[in-house]
This record gives sequence, structure tokens and C-alpha cells, in this order.
Amino acid sequence: MKSSKPKGVPKKKVGINRKIDKIKEFWRAYDKLRELMEAQKIQYFSNLGAVTDARQVAALDIQVKAVVEFKKLLGLDEPEKREITGKDGGPIQLDQQMNQEALKNAIKSTT
Repeated sequence: MKSSKPKGVPKKKVGINRKIDKIKEFWRAYDKLRELMEAQKIQYFSNLGAVTDARQVAALDIQVKAVVEFKKLLGLDEPEKREITGKDGGPIQLDQQMNQEALKNAIKSTT
């Protein structure tokens, strides 16, 4: 005789697994961005075409990009303003009979 599971159990388990995967993905991104915020590069100095010195310095361009992405990951960046307009920058024209599919198409055509 087969044992029957409640209908909601598999969906909940799948939902939990997705959340766990998202949390793991968050921490992987977090760790990678922390590494990038400490990025280093070798800076070469030359005189008359000959390398005279090489120093390890902070890779500021990489570090700045990592900080920007880190802020986005944590939700600390400012919200982006997006405006959706109709044809030629005017308002989106809606009719009483316009269904949801037509509304989606109108929005897609403006982007």
C-alpha cells in the first residue's frame, strides 16, 4: 500500500529549497564582493623605457565597482526612477475594454 503525502508538502519543500538556494547565492556573492573590495594590482614604474620599480597597490577601480555592487546586494542603493509613457512621450491611452494582455503590449511598446 502506498503512503500518501499531503498535497502541500512537496510544494513547501520546493519553496524552502529555493529560499535556501537564494540564501546560499547571497552569501557566495557577499564573499566574492568582500574579496573584490580588497583587490590589489601590481603597478610598474619606468624611466627611459626600463622598469625601475614594481609595487603592489590597491586596485581602486575594482574596489569601487565592488562597493557599488555590494550596496545593491544589501539594498542600500537609492531606488531607480522609471517612467512609462505612451506614444511620443504622452500618457498611456486606456480604454474601458482594454484587457490585461493589451495593457502589457502597450507597456512593452513604450520601452
